[in-house]
Amino acid sequence: DMDMRKPIGDTTLKMWQRDSTENILYHDGKDVVCARLDPKAFVLGELTDPRTAGLDDVRLVDVHMSGQAFPLNSLPRDYEMPAITCMCQDRANRRDFATCDDNKMVSVWRWLGTDAAEPQKFATKVVSGCLPGFDEIHAMCFLSEDVLPRRITDKSGKGLAMLLSQNGQLTIMVCTMYQGSHHIECIVAVDVPLDDVVPIAQSDGSRPAQDVEICFFTTTHSERLLTLGGGVVGGHAIFRLFEVQVDAQENLRLVLVEDPETKEQPIECFLGTPGLCITSLLNLPKPNLIPGEYDWLIFGDNKGTLYGFKLNHLDGGRYEAEDRASGRFRRSTHTEGVAIKHLVGCYGEEHNSHHKEVQKSCLPYSVFMNKVALSNKTFYSLGEDGILLTWNLHSDGWRCSSNSHFQREDVVSTHCSRLVPNILVRYDKASGSFQCHDTAKNRQARNSVAGGA
Repeated sequence: DMDMRKPIGDTTLKMWQRDSTENILYHDGKDVVCARLDPKAFVLGELTDPRTAGLDDVRLVDVHMSGQAFPLNSLPRDYEMPAITCMCQDRANRRDFATCDDNKMVSVWRWLGTDAAEPQKFATKVVSGCLPGFDEIHAMCFLSEDVLPRRITDKSGKGLAMLLSQNGQLTIMVCTMYQGSHHIECIVAVDVPLDDVVPIAQSDGSRPAQDVEICFFTTTHSERLLTLGGGVVGGHAIFRLFEVQVDAQENLRLVLVEDPETKEQPIECFLGTPGLCITSLLNLPKPNLIPGEYDWLIFGDNKGTLYGFKLNHLDGGRYEAEDRASGRFRRSTHTEGVAIKHLVGCYGEEHNSHHKEVQKSCLPYSVFMNKVALSNKTFYSLGEDGILLTWNLHSDGWRCSSNSHFQREDVVSTHCSRLVPNILVRYDKASGSFQCHDTAKNRQARNSVAGGA
């Protein structure tokens, strides 16, 4: 037993970190794939084989049927899994996920983990499900317990926002998901007819086959605002902000954020450039250097430009982008005309960045890992041409501190490890591989993922 009231030594923390592992879950548009991150090579500096260090135990996860995670190439020939079309994670309860399959069935489930010694062990547990009955579900997002009425949280319900299409119209439906049941809270039409949506052009001028390209559908860090963006309508970017509101009768609703006179949204004036598409979004915690109530949003576009917006929360439910603290990142060295496809928050820049916070929190290591927040002073931006920039916040604004240049690859997902903060995990669809990049030492390890993604 250990008294958590006493300071934990660095040696003990390093041992806990070394002996822990972290699961990686990835959705490739059809399957859910999981892998295990072993930090020993990065924590101890013993990178013996850079081709395989860091990642192992790659599996296909059957989230809607059996709940099992099958090692690659071990799936029975006659075993069929429904295709998973979209997926999201609960930011507060990181073991909870929601997925939708090609039968339009939505499921909320909990990740239980995998054990290499017990491949038949259940990896997931279904919590709730529903069949919304719309033509297509494009994206989903959990709503925080902080913005839900008590009638929902008292019954352990989860709020799930779904971006749907029906009869040529985009719609947002908010459902409350309970154990074994669900309830529709509200349905809001989005003023973007699907017939007018032009998918985002790729760097070679080609266009995706799907009718709608949704680049993000998520809440801001304050959890009060739901953001929707992507595609092009009439030559301009799609961007909508909705406030999550609860009235006196505890009715949950979404309200479009706009100026009552001009009908413009708070940052619409910045996004009116013809041909501009928002290709990525990152919601960061508020920087300590800037007091007040606001959300900090960072956008990447298809022209290789980064934008930052300080969205102030005003009285009366109003929101306003502060001109002095909003605009283009002038120090960016991304290639002009090449889309910035990924903006990635991190949990520190070194493998032991969180050790002091663990010592201050007096929490068990595993509990802290599930609660640790994104850094508010560091993030990464990855261009479609493989250029990765590291950004740090200083008293005079954001500066690019370093850059790396990867071989141009079809990277479709990027995330930073919580267990080893300096490790950036990417999935390259073209080569079918997970890749671990050590941002502190600029080295890369790769695990091939064959046949599963």
